[in-house]
Parts: sequence; C-alpha cells; structure tokens
Amino acid sequence: MSFATGKIMRFTLRPKSLRARFGIAFGLLLTLAILNMAAFYWGARRRGSDFQNLHHAIAVQGALNEIRADLDNHHKRVKVVSDLFGGEQVVALGRVEYDRIIRSLQSVREKVASLAQHEGTATAVTDDHGSLALTTSRITTLTDAWIRFYTRQLEDPAKALIDVRTAEPLALDLLTQGLPRAIEAENVRVQRARDAFMLSDRLSAQLMWGILIATGLLSIAQAYSISRHLLRAIAALRTGSERFGAGELTYRLIVPNAEELSEVGNNLNTMALRLRYAREELEVRNVELANLAFKDALTQLANRTVFRERVELALAAEGRCPEEVAVLFIDVDNFKSINDTFGHGAGDRLLVEVATRLCSATRGIDTVARLGGDEFAILLDHVHVGKQATLVAERIMVALEAPYAIDSHIVHATASIGVAWGREGDSANELLRNADVAMYRAKTRGKGRYEVFAPDMHTALLDRAQLETELRLAVERDELTIAYQPVIDLSTEQIVGFEALARWNHATRGAISPASFIPLAEDTGTIIPLGRRMLHNACSEVAAWSRSLGLREPLSISVNVSGKQLEHLSFMGDVSRALEESRLPPHCLILEITETAVMRESAVMLLRLNHLKSLGVRLAIDDFGTGYSSLAYLRRFPVDVIKIDKAFVDGIVKGASDTALVQAIINLSQALGLRTVAEGIEYGKQHVVLKELGCQLGQGYLFSRPVSPADARKLIGLAEEDGSSQLRGVA
Repeated sequence: MSFATGKIMRFTLRPKSLRARFGIAFGLLLTLAILNMAAFYWGARRRGSDFQNLHHAIAVQGALNEIRADLDNHHKRVKVVSDLFGGEQVVALGRVEYDRIIRSLQSVREKVASLAQHEGTATAVTDDHGSLALTTSRITTLTDAWIRFYTRQLEDPAKALIDVRTAEPLALDLLTQGLPRAIEAENVRVQRARDAFMLSDRLSAQLMWGILIATGLLSIAQAYSISRHLLRAIAALRTGSERFGAGELTYRLIVPNAEELSEVGNNLNTMALRLRYAREELEVRNVELANLAFKDALTQLANRTVFRERVELALAAEGRCPEEVAVLFIDVDNFKSINDTFGHGAGDRLLVEVATRLCSATRGIDTVARLGGDEFAILLDHVHVGKQATLVAERIMVALEAPYAIDSHIVHATASIGVAWGREGDSANELLRNADVAMYRAKTRGKGRYEVFAPDMHTALLDRAQLETELRLAVERDELTIAYQPVIDLSTEQIVGFEALARWNHATRGAISPASFIPLAEDTGTIIPLGRRMLHNACSEVAAWSRSLGLREPLSISVNVSGKQLEHLSFMGDVSRALEESRLPPHCLILEITETAVMRESAVMLLRLNHLKSLGVRLAIDDFGTGYSSLAYLRRFPVDVIKIDKAFVDGIVKGASDTALVQAIINLSQALGLRTVAEGIEYGKQHVVLKELGCQLGQGYLFSRPVSPADARKLIGLAEEDGSSQLRGVA
C-alpha cells in the first residue's frame, strides 16, 4: 500500500469533521436499514410461496377425502340396487330419485375435474404412491359407469346390470387401494409443505434479527466513537473557557478531532486575545478614570456621590454637634432660558464660571459640588447656626450677580439658595432635602435670594404635592370653572368682550387663587388639558351669548395661553377644534401670551404664532413691560393687542414718570398698529387718564369683577338695555 492510499483510508475511516462522522454513521445505518427491508421482502415472498403450496396440498387432501366418502356411499347404493335388481324395485325408485343420484355423481365428477387441473403439481409429489392424474381418470370412468347404470335402469335394466357389474372391480380397486394411496400421498405433501413454510419463516426471522442486532451494535459503536471525540473536544473547550475565565488570556486553546468545534476554539482564542488587549487598555483607562470617578466632568467639582459621603462623615464625626454642619443648595435662576437663548455650549461655560465663583466665595475647607444640571451644593463644616452659613450665602449671591462674559455676550444670572443646618438624627439625604426645600422657597419668593430651612417648609412642600394630586383629579373631573371679566371700550364704556379666567373652588380648601394653581399646573403639565377645556368652554359660551342675544357683531373672548401650551404639538388642533365646534368667528378669539413665553425660543415661537395667525385668531401680549421684549421683537411677532400691566396702571395716579411710561407704551402700540388694553383699572381717575392718553380698552374692578357665566350674560343684557349704541367687538 502506498503512502497516498494509506492517507486516503485514514481520512475516510477517521475523519476530523463531526459532520463527516455523522454522515458516515448515517450512511451505514441507512445501508443496514435497506438490507433489513430486503430481508423482510425476501422472507415475505418465501413464506407466501410455501404457504400457497401448503394451502393447495390441504385443499387437495380434503377434496380426495370428500370424493372417497361420496364414492363409498354411491358404491353401497349401487351394490344394494344391483343385488336387489328387479322390475318392482325399479318402479319403486322412480325417475326423480334417479335424477337426484345422477346429479350427485356429476358433482363428484366435477370435483375430480378440479383436481385434474393441478395434475402437474400433484404428480411430482405423489409419484412414489401413484399418479393423481391416473386416479382421477379412473374415478371419472367409474362415475360415468354408475351414471349409465342409473340412466338405463328405467330403459334397459339388463344392460344396466351388465354395466354396473363391469365397473364393480374398478370401484373396489379405487376404494381399497387407489384412493387410499392418493390420500396418503397428499398427507405426505401436506407435511412437506408445512415443514417448508416453517423453515422459511424461521430463516426470515433469523435474518431480520441478525440485521437488527448488527444495526444496534453498529449504532452503539458509532455513538461511542463520536461521543468520545465530542467529549474530548468539549473537555478542551471547557478547560479553555475556565482558564480564560480565570484570567489566563495567554492560554492557547486546541480542540482535536472536531473541525466545527475547533472553529469555536479559534474564535475563543481570538476573543481572549482581544480581551487581553482590552484589559491592557482598560487598565490604562482606569488610571485616568480614577481621577474622574469622584468629580463632575464639566466643572471638576465633587459630584453628588462624593458630596453625600462627605455630609455623612461630617454628621457622624465623633464629638461634633449636628448643628455645626450646614448645607447650601444652589440653583441658577432662569438657566433654561439662558441655555435656549445662547445655546448649550454657552450654558456649559456659564456653569463652569459659576463653579469658579462658588469656590472663590467659600472657605478652603468647604466642599463645593455640582449635583447635576444647574444645581450646586456646598458643605460647611464647623459653623455656627445663624452666622457663618448665612454669611457664605450672602457672599455667593454677590459673587453670582456680577455679569458673565459668554461668547461676546453679557449674561446676567442669579441664584436661589437654600440653607439647612444639621439636626439630631438627620441623615445626609434628609439634610440635602431640607436645603432643597429651602431653595424652592427662595424661588417661590422671587428668586435671587436665600432662605433658611424651617420645618414648616417641608410641611408646605408636602401640601403642595397633595395639592398637585388634587389638581390633577379636579382637571380630570372637570371641576374647574370659568369667571368672565368684561373688557370695556373706554370711550363708550360699552362691553366689547370678556377675558376668561380659571377658577377652582376646592371642596375642603375653598377658593384657591389662580396664582397658586396655574404655576402648579404649568410645572406638572396639567395646564395642557386644563387649557384645552378652558378654550373650548369659553369659545362655546361666548358664541352662544352672541347668537342668543342677536348681536350684530359677536363678542370677543380673551383666553390666557401658557408657554407650555404653545410648545405642545396638539395646541393648533385644540384651537381649530374649539372654533369649529363653537362656531365662533376666528377674529373674536384673542389668545393672551406673556412676554416671557414669547421670548423663549423666539424662532420656534415665531413659527407657532404665525401658524395661529393663519387660523384668523388675534394675539395679545399680556403683562407688557414686565418681561424682556424689545421694539424689534414687537415688530417681528404677529401681535394684535398690547395689554398694559396693572403695575403701570397703578402708577399713573402717583407720579408723572409712570404716566409717561404708560404714554410711551400706548404711542408705541399705535405706531405699530396695535390695540391697547389697560388691566386693573380700579379708580375713576385711572379711567380718565387712560382715555386721555389714547388707550382704547380697559378692564378692572371699576367696571366689574370677574363674574360667573350667568352674571356675565346679565351684564350683556344690562349693557344692551342701557347703552344707546349696539354692542360691538374689538375692531
């Protein structure tokens, strides 16, 4: 045998691929299955042939026995008739009886004829004891003789007697020798056929069992061989994975006798190599991240985790009173507006500058941290209640109020500060929470200031949370109502429209001021469904009043809109739906928007306002003069009405400067083609001055407080009765 031939045989008999091993095993088992089917087919054919021979032999044997019995009966009858031969007997039997006997003999002859068809098969078996064909021929001769005997008895008795006596030796020979020998020969044939059938059945079963046993043994051998190699490969993989898991990434995994699993091993080797490189790189990164793990990435101050840990250590320090530990919680005011106006990059630079100023305004031993977003915190240790902490808060306020130079822009930013001292039993989280609550109180009181925590602040915060929940439920149940304050033409003193104001009459708290629940609704997002309901109800009611009173020009209705509503994607649809369902002319709807809302994200807001104007509604700037708007903004935005804030209206009776300011607003509005509405008119003198200054419209307690829908309807009716001219909307 050559080297190449031996190599091919080794590859064939011991392939390295599991797929090839399974293929060989399947091929061998399939071959044995085909052999088993062939053996079953051969055995079935062999048993069928032997069973057919056995069945035929038994049939022939039975037929011979029947023929012998029939011939014996007829022989006895013929014997009796021939012995008693005479005219009387012949007459006594009759034609009918002879016909029946003849038919019986013919039946015997038919049986003999059926046996003659199998003469070739039977002769080979019965040669030792006499030919079956010869026996059947002699039986046919005998039955023919007896048939003639019975036939001639009625015609020629003498000849009939001669025939029967002639056939008597043949009958005796058949009954005593011929048929017994033939029957005995068939018995031998039946026994041989039975033995042949049993032999073929036994051989077939042995062959099939042999193939099945060979199949089982081969399956066991193949399974053992494959499993042995598979277990070796799996053991190698397990060893490699354990060593890789133990950190031995330099280990080289080799999987024998299984090419498929060997590929897995190579992949594991590649993965281990990559993990080794990644671990080396990670070790380098860990050194770098160790310095950043406890620092804020933007400001390089301590982060929330470090700050909380240091507060816990300060509170738990042995021999130190909790009152000697103070936390300042600092939140930059209006940071979102600055971020939106100048960009996030400018906002980040502002936070870095704030962090620098906080570090400069504190002691070297204090911990300054950025908690996230625009929130900072300072830990003051070894301080006295009411002294050092508040002094630090004041220094911080002064430091943060100075202008910031950000990207060629001068930015002004203040901060709200909450101060809290440690108390017996307080944890770091509780101390931080108290400082946060105090900071929130500072924001609600005007921002740019600090507040010292008091226990009632937390109670107030809980109450606010409860009120927030109750407000959500009230909006869902439609429990808020609308009050309407008339808008008056200052020249004619006629009602030209109304301003819709939300009112909440709480079941247990009583009437809650809009100044309390409207900011809460804006903070929680409840302003969206509340504003949608207000808009729909106000438009529907005012349109219904105009139609029922038959007014030539429908009344106008002013609805306050928050910045949250303008930013919401559904607001345009809400306005369109309210106008469509109420059938209110679009120009009769005035949407009042505050200056701060208009200035926020001015480009986006300009697009939203233009979309609203496309519906035909009018826009008003509410509380004008209290925000950051400028002449350029008024010229760009599609505004129709300017509402002069009550603070300016109050001042026109106090001094010339306030009057001049109101005059400037009115002149500016007239120059831009805008209508002016003065808010908060309470005295007749204010009315007179405003009318002289050229203000067209006004509202306030001088004319009417906000009233219910029923009272508003009555006011319209009274105005129609008392006035000399028709009610008319704002032109």
